Formats: sequence, C-alpha cells, structure tokens
Amino acid sequence: MGTECVYEELAHTADVGMRVRAPTPAALFACAARSLVALAGATPGEPSERRQVYVEAVDAESLLVEWLNEVLYLCESTGAVVADVLVTAWTPTGIAAEVSLAPPAIPPRGAIKAVTYHRLRLAEEPEGWLAEYYVDV
Repeated sequence: MGTECVYEELAHTADVGMRVRAPTPAALFACAARSLVALAGATPGEPSERRQVYVEAVDAESLLVEWLNEVLYLCESTGAVVADVLVTAWTPTGIAAEVSLAPPAIPPRGAIKAVTYHRLRLAEEPEGWLAEYYVDV
C-alpha cells in the first residue's frame, strides 16, 4: 500500500469510524476506499476486475461520503473487495477513479451499511490531508 496511505480505526462508544491521512486529496480518497476494507475486517485476494467509478457532489465533504458509499455499493453488488484504487481526476466536487476488485482472501467480519455524515471531517493540514468518517453497521 505504501507509506503515503495511513489509516486507523476510531474508537467511539456506539460508532465505528476511521481516520485517514495522505499527502494529497486524491491519495486521501484512494486511501479512504481501501480503509473500508480494513474496517470491515476483510483482506483482498488477487485482483480480478477493474471498474471505472465517477462520483459528483456539492462539496468535498459530501464527495467523500458519496465516494465511499459508491465503493461500498460496488463491493456489495459484486461480492468483491477493494484491492487498489487509482484516482485519475479529483476536484472538490468530483472524482474519477479506477477501482481494482478482488475476491476476499479473508471475508468481511460484518456488513457496513453506509458511510454517514456523523462526525465527518475533511481538512488540509500542514503535513497533508486528513479525513474522519463513521459508518452505519
């Protein structure tokens, strides 16, 4: 995965979330997609399929939620998990990416229903970009 993508699970009484850090917004969105796999407890096997994904929203925070929910839908509809993401274009209101999917080597331990706006955070910091998101399980 490389050193440019760092994520950690956020502990909270009733919620499950992730904190994601990356040097650029495009890298952050790619890392956030991969963090969903880790949050679900899955491990991808060998990539077997690539999908082009395009998402638009009214602002960068909404784009993050819409993007992650689209990635969730893609995984649920195919039975695969995200193996890798290549963001080909990013603006605060749109993202285009190639998502590599793989059968799970280790299946998810539970289902993530949706990414929510609850405690959503997206910010540029001196050392790079930060996102925090929570999911409905």
